[in-house]
Amino acid sequence: MLRDTIEWESHYSQTLKIEGISNVDLNQRTPYIDNLLKYSKGIKNSLEFGSGKGGLSLLLKMKRPKIHTTLLDYSPGAIKFSKLRYKHYHKTGKFICGSFLNMPFKNETFDFVHGNTSFEHVSNSLKAAEELVRVTKKGGYILITVPNAHRKYTGHDLYHYINRLQYFSRTFYFSELEKLFEDNNCEVVDRFGVTLIFFAPTYIPRLLYELFLDVRRKLFSKKASNRLNKNTSTEDIVNYKRIYTTWLYPFYLIDRLWLYLQDKINYFFDYILKLHPSAYVTIGIVFRKK
Repeated sequence: MLRDTIEWESHYSQTLKIEGISNVDLNQRTPYIDNLLKYSKGIKNSLEFGSGKGGLSLLLKMKRPKIHTTLLDYSPGAIKFSKLRYKHYHKTGKFICGSFLNMPFKNETFDFVHGNTSFEHVSNSLKAAEELVRVTKKGGYILITVPNAHRKYTGHDLYHYINRLQYFSRTFYFSELEKLFEDNNCEVVDRFGVTLIFFAPTYIPRLLYELFLDVRRKLFSKKASNRLNKNTSTEDIVNYKRIYTTWLYPFYLIDRLWLYLQDKINYFFDYILKLHPSAYVTIGIVFRKK
């Protein structure tokens, strides 16, 4: 079962049970959020592509109540999660399930378009850039963050491996991302980096358990392995949950402490030392459509 893909709907369902619908982003400050608020001043319509759990658009809605927010995600589970979160905070928005490679919007619909680590999940980057520029009004802003090609291996890789989230993902250099949008009548107005450190202590025991399952499967012949996948998948899930809620619990507590420290460390490097953007896990660019 180790390398079986977990559907996004299952992922969001599990996240909903574990995290609930409260929005931790409301209490955070990152360079992405700073730029989200900086370039959304005075705008009427915003689009978040690859919106996931909807936390960033919700933050934008709470800080800029007059903005009409539209959330677009390929996963029905993500859209369901976002709707519940908006309802919890008594906010309204428009929620659309679909791909940002072919969006159901007229040309020049939005004043502000943003996406946090979503652009890298489509293989046709040129088509994605063309679509995002198409739906942006002249003079409007496009805010994008993507994984930094200078730092290909981070905690994100382990997160995807452990949670069996198998999907296309790539990294970018600043020059690559800039060219895609500059060739589509946009200019760069800002560059920034986000997160110097990203690694959770709970990844270690969870990774060992996932590797244990993988080794166990390889001990069987292909035929027996297929039978094992069918007969014990539920058992594996139960065992995983038992481990996560018992002996892994102390690591969960360490995680809570580490996340707090990590935020402080990242804040120090983001706002005090101000390293070159290419040093960070994710790189961000703000474009303006000419």
